[in-house]
Amino acid sequence: MGAACAAHRTAGQEWRVLEPERLVFAVAAVLAAGRADSPDSRVHVQARLAEQGILADSIDVHLAVKKHRRRYRWHVDALPGRPGYCLKEWPYRFRRRPAP
Repeated sequence: MGAACAAHRTAGQEWRVLEPERLVFAVAAVLAAGRADSPDSRVHVQARLAEQGILADSIDVHLAVKKHRRRYRWHVDALPGRPGYCLKEWPYRFRRRPAP
């Protein structure tokens, strides 16, 4: 069995499978946009992805949020048993590239 994947429907085509890493980027975009729109409210990530034509179940979304928490140290709050996540804070890291 492979990793969980989300499906994406393009115009005039059937659903196609996305890689899990692309779903992680899509979830990051939804969380960041939700934070920009209303900083203290929860965002129903699965519904926002469906509006964009990306089909992902709750397990896929949970695994993507878990990866943001672990890999990027994002502070994402969730209430057990209720849909939605709230992005509280994320670390800012910028590196200056050395001049050639």
